[in-house]
Amino acid sequence: MKKPFPKTDLNCSVFFGHLLEVVKWEALRTAIALGVFDATSEPVSAAAVAARLSTHPENTEHLMNALAAMGYLAKTNGLFRNSREAETFLTTGKETSIGEALLHNERWFLPVTNGGMLDLLREGPRETGDLADESIWEASARAAANHQRCGRAQRIASIVSAFPEFPSFTRILDLGGGAGLMGIAV
Repeated sequence: MKKPFPKTDLNCSVFFGHLLEVVKWEALRTAIALGVFDATSEPVSAAAVAARLSTHPENTEHLMNALAAMGYLAKTNGLFRNSREAETFLTTGKETSIGEALLHNERWFLPVTNGGMLDLLREGPRETGDLADESIWEASARAAANHQRCGRAQRIASIVSAFPEFPSFTRILDLGGGAGLMGIAV
Protein backbone atom coordinates (compact mmCIF):
# COMPACT_ATOMS: atom_id res chain seq x y z
CA MET A 1 0.00 0.00 0.00
CA LYS A 2 1.36 3.38 -0.98
CA LYS A 3 1.30 6.06 1.65
CA PRO A 4 0.04 9.42 0.35
CA PHE A 5 2.07 12.58 0.79
CA PRO A 6 0.82 14.75 3.65
CA LYS A 7 -1.23 17.77 2.65
CA THR A 8 0.06 21.16 3.73
CA ASP A 9 -0.08 24.71 2.51
CA LEU A 10 3.06 25.63 4.46
CA ASN A 11 6.65 25.85 3.20
CA CYS A 12 9.50 24.41 5.27
CA SER A 13 12.26 25.99 3.14
CA VAL A 14 12.89 28.78 5.65
CA PHE A 15 14.29 26.24 8.11
CA PHE A 16 16.81 24.92 5.60
CA GLY A 17 17.67 28.52 4.79
CA HIS A 18 18.96 28.95 8.34
CA LEU A 19 21.45 26.14 7.74
CA LEU A 20 22.59 27.85 4.54
CA GLU A 21 23.14 31.15 6.36
CA VAL A 22 25.65 29.43 8.66
CA VAL A 23 27.57 28.15 5.64
CA LYS A 24 27.49 31.60 4.03
CA TRP A 25 28.93 33.19 7.17
CA GLU A 26 31.65 30.53 7.35
CA ALA A 27 32.62 31.24 3.73
CA LEU A 28 32.71 35.00 4.32
CA ARG A 29 34.58 34.65 7.63
CA THR A 30 37.16 32.37 6.02
CA ALA A 31 37.66 34.75 3.10
CA ILE A 32 38.17 37.71 5.44
CA ALA A 33 40.54 35.79 7.72
CA LEU A 34 42.65 34.59 4.78
CA GLY A 35 42.69 37.94 2.99
CA VAL A 36 40.91 36.71 -0.15
CA PHE A 37 39.42 40.15 -0.81
CA ASP A 38 42.85 41.77 -0.59
CA ALA A 39 43.98 39.39 -3.35
CA THR A 40 41.03 40.07 -5.66
CA SER A 41 41.02 43.84 -6.14
CA GLU A 42 42.05 43.15 -9.73
CA PRO A 43 40.90 40.18 -11.87
CA VAL A 44 42.84 37.08 -10.83
CA SER A 45 42.55 33.31 -11.12
CA ALA A 46 41.72 31.12 -8.15
CA ALA A 47 45.05 29.34 -8.67
CA ALA A 48 46.93 32.64 -8.31
CA VAL A 49 44.99 33.47 -5.14
CA ALA A 50 45.72 29.99 -3.75
CA ALA A 51 49.42 30.47 -4.47
CA ARG A 52 49.43 33.90 -2.80
CA LEU A 53 47.57 32.61 0.28
CA SER A 54 49.28 29.17 0.41
CA THR A 55 45.92 27.39 0.27
CA HIS A 56 44.64 24.31 -1.56
CA PRO A 57 43.98 25.42 -5.18
CA GLU A 58 40.81 23.42 -5.85
CA ASN A 59 39.22 24.25 -2.49
CA THR A 60 40.20 27.90 -2.91
CA GLU A 61 38.32 27.92 -6.20
CA HIS A 62 35.29 26.33 -4.50
CA LEU A 63 35.36 29.10 -1.88
CA MET A 64 35.73 31.80 -4.52
CA ASN A 65 32.85 30.35 -6.56
CA ALA A 66 30.72 30.42 -3.39
CA LEU A 67 31.70 34.04 -2.80
CA ALA A 68 30.75 34.80 -6.40
CA ALA A 69 27.37 33.13 -5.89
CA MET A 70 26.89 35.27 -2.78
CA GLY A 71 27.68 38.41 -4.80
CA TYR A 72 30.99 39.30 -3.11
CA LEU A 73 33.13 38.38 -6.12
CA ALA A 74 32.42 38.65 -9.83
CA LYS A 75 33.72 35.87 -12.07
CA THR A 76 34.46 36.53 -15.73
CA ASN A 77 36.33 34.11 -17.98
CA GLY A 78 37.70 32.24 -14.98
CA LEU A 79 39.01 35.37 -13.26
CA PHE A 80 37.64 36.69 -9.97
CA ARG A 81 37.34 40.30 -8.86
CA ASN A 82 35.77 41.98 -5.84
CA SER A 83 32.25 43.33 -6.12
CA ARG A 84 31.93 47.02 -5.33
CA GLU A 85 30.70 46.14 -1.82
CA ALA A 86 33.55 43.73 -1.15
CA GLU A 87 36.13 46.22 -2.40
CA THR A 88 34.65 48.95 -0.20
CA PHE A 89 33.95 46.98 2.97
CA LEU A 90 36.06 43.81 2.95
CA THR A 91 39.53 44.82 1.79
CA THR A 92 41.90 45.78 4.60
CA GLY A 93 43.44 49.18 5.13
CA LYS A 94 40.48 51.26 3.97
CA GLU A 95 38.51 53.68 6.13
CA THR A 96 35.41 51.69 5.26
CA SER A 97 36.85 48.22 5.91
CA ILE A 98 34.64 46.26 8.32
CA GLY A 99 36.26 42.83 8.02
CA GLU A 100 38.08 43.23 11.33
CA ALA A 101 34.85 44.39 13.01
CA LEU A 102 32.96 41.38 11.66
CA LEU A 103 35.58 38.98 12.98
CA HIS A 104 35.69 40.83 16.31
CA ASN A 105 31.90 40.80 16.67
CA GLU A 106 31.80 37.09 15.83
CA ARG A 107 33.51 36.43 19.17
CA TRP A 108 30.37 37.62 20.95
CA PHE A 109 28.34 34.90 19.20
CA LEU A 110 30.80 32.02 19.56
CA PRO A 111 29.50 30.91 22.99
CA VAL A 112 26.10 30.09 21.45
CA THR A 113 27.26 28.40 18.25
CA ASN A 114 28.09 24.76 17.55
CA GLY A 115 25.91 23.48 20.37
CA GLY A 116 26.83 26.24 22.81
CA MET A 117 23.25 27.44 23.19
CA LEU A 118 22.12 23.94 24.13
CA ASP A 119 24.95 23.73 26.67
CA LEU A 120 24.04 27.13 28.13
CA LEU A 121 20.45 26.05 28.59
CA ARG A 122 21.40 22.73 30.17
CA GLU A 123 24.35 23.87 32.29
CA GLY A 124 23.90 27.62 32.82
CA PRO A 125 26.27 30.46 32.02
CA ARG A 126 30.00 29.95 31.69
CA GLU A 127 32.72 31.93 33.41
CA THR A 128 33.28 35.16 31.55
CA GLY A 129 36.35 37.28 31.31
CA ASP A 130 36.66 40.46 33.32
CA LEU A 131 34.30 42.83 31.50
CA ALA A 132 35.82 45.70 33.48
CA ASP A 133 39.05 45.12 31.53
CA GLU A 134 39.49 48.28 29.46
CA SER A 135 41.34 46.40 26.70
CA ILE A 136 38.12 44.52 25.82
CA TRP A 137 36.22 47.77 25.31
CA GLU A 138 39.13 49.45 23.54
CA ALA A 139 39.30 46.59 21.03
CA SER A 140 35.53 46.80 20.54
CA ALA A 141 35.64 50.55 19.93
CA ARG A 142 38.49 50.18 17.43
CA ALA A 143 36.60 47.44 15.58
CA ALA A 144 33.44 49.55 15.57
CA ALA A 145 35.11 52.66 14.17
CA ASN A 146 35.08 51.60 10.51
CA HIS A 147 31.63 50.10 10.94
CA GLN A 148 30.39 53.52 11.97
CA ARG A 149 32.47 55.26 9.30
CA CYS A 150 31.10 53.14 6.43
CA GLY A 151 27.59 54.56 6.43
CA ARG A 152 26.01 54.26 9.89
CA ALA A 153 27.34 57.61 11.10
CA GLN A 154 26.25 59.34 7.91
CA ARG A 155 22.72 57.88 8.15
CA ILE A 156 22.37 58.83 11.82
CA ALA A 157 23.65 62.36 11.12
CA SER A 158 21.16 62.71 8.26
CA ILE A 159 18.26 61.61 10.47
CA VAL A 160 19.21 63.81 13.43
CA SER A 161 19.97 66.87 11.29
CA ALA A 162 16.49 66.58 9.74
CA PHE A 163 14.84 67.28 13.12
CA PRO A 164 13.26 70.75 13.08
CA GLU A 165 14.97 71.44 16.42
CA PHE A 166 18.41 70.50 15.16
CA PRO A 167 19.64 74.06 14.41
CA SER A 168 19.05 74.97 18.06
CA PHE A 169 21.05 72.02 19.45
CA THR A 170 24.07 73.20 21.46
CA ARG A 171 24.99 69.81 22.92
CA ILE A 172 24.30 66.19 22.15
CA LEU A 173 25.00 63.10 24.26
CA ASP A 174 26.55 60.08 22.55
CA LEU A 175 25.90 57.40 25.16
CA GLY A 176 27.03 53.90 24.28
CA GLY A 177 27.97 54.87 20.74
CA GLY A 178 31.16 52.83 20.64
CA ALA A 179 33.92 54.71 18.87
CA GLY A 180 31.95 57.98 19.04
CA LEU A 181 31.99 58.63 15.31
CA MET A 182 28.20 58.83 15.08
CA GLY A 183 28.22 61.69 17.61
CA ILE A 184 31.04 63.36 15.74
CA ALA A 185 29.13 63.06 12.45
CA VAL A 186 26.04 64.62 14.03
